[in-house]
Amino acid sequence: MNPPKADAIDLLLAELQYLDLGVYGDRKDGGTFRLFQDSPSCPNFHKRAWERIPCDECPLLQFVPPHDRDELYPCQSIPLNAQKETPEMLFYWGTKREMKTKLRDWLLREIFRRSEARRPHATAPNDAT
Repeated sequence: MNPPKADAIDLLLAELQYLDLGVYGDRKDGGTFRLFQDSPSCPNFHKRAWERIPCDECPLLQFVPPHDRDELYPCQSIPLNAQKETPEMLFYWGTKREMKTKLRDWLLREIFRRSEARRPHATAPNDAT
């Protein structure tokens, strides 16, 4: 099944807004958090095991490299920077602050990149007069 065609920029902006609220990763159960899975962008955010939606229906799937889309949690394979650090890697060796900083940087880059792609390109003036 294909993921919903959520507008990428709107999805990224919502993720950034949630991150900037300062509650991203504040788990009431005291457990560690995972980027994307612990945000409203995840269709399984705050769902019980029997309510879970398959990850192949997640709007975040559009950011996952095609060869990683069959993973148990594909969003954990989204490359966040040129070093190809992923949420999965940061979960094991990054601090909460590093995770949030790298996510924020990635969100801002993706929002800018996708916004620029939408802008009409300037055309050269027509010299035929």
